[in-house]
Amino acid sequence: MSTNNIFRNAIYLVLVILALSACGTDDPPAAVLQARSLLADQLGVPAEEITIISVEEVEWTDSCFGLGKAAEMCAAEITPGWRVILDANGQEYEVRSNKTGTLIRSPQLPAAVLQARSLLADQLGVPAEEITIISVEEVEWTDSCFGLGGAAEMCAAEITPGWRVILDVNEQEYEVRSNKTGTIIRSPQL
Repeated sequence: MSTNNIFRNAIYLVLVILALSACGTDDPPAAVLQARSLLADQLGVPAEEITIISVEEVEWTDSCFGLGKAAEMCAAEITPGWRVILDANGQEYEVRSNKTGTLIRSPQLPAAVLQARSLLADQLGVPAEEITIISVEEVEWTDSCFGLGGAAEMCAAEITPGWRVILDVNEQEYEVRSNKTGTIIRSPQL
């Protein structure tokens, strides 16, 4: 190979590297930003306070991103999308979406959690958006009253799967307990 060809190939290689580096961007895909925005809305915190920990391009095995419920119809088809890990208030959340971000779901924020926030908002007379979800914990309550039964109350002594949700309203924390589906919700403070 002649010196001219080596020199020309070296210049070509440098130009390719420069072109590729110019194409690279640190901005996350729009779907990731939408996932962060959805989580911010659900938690009641500004999106800027949520850190993007990781972004993974995936092919979900169904149209529900592997999060379909028993009565839900999910098409059994490969669905390209994203798995996004976010940090809010020191707790990690996984958010799943399709490729464009028009469909977004999270396994950590079941409907019961959002219903707990809504109930607390109603009882305190504040907008739900002003309530921050501090933590969500899946628990097995030792009775059907979630450990909050009164002296005259009949509570079945059976393991009851559910959620313990810690919420913040104006810098005061509230604990809300629920069954798995969120159809029964109680709070020791209210």
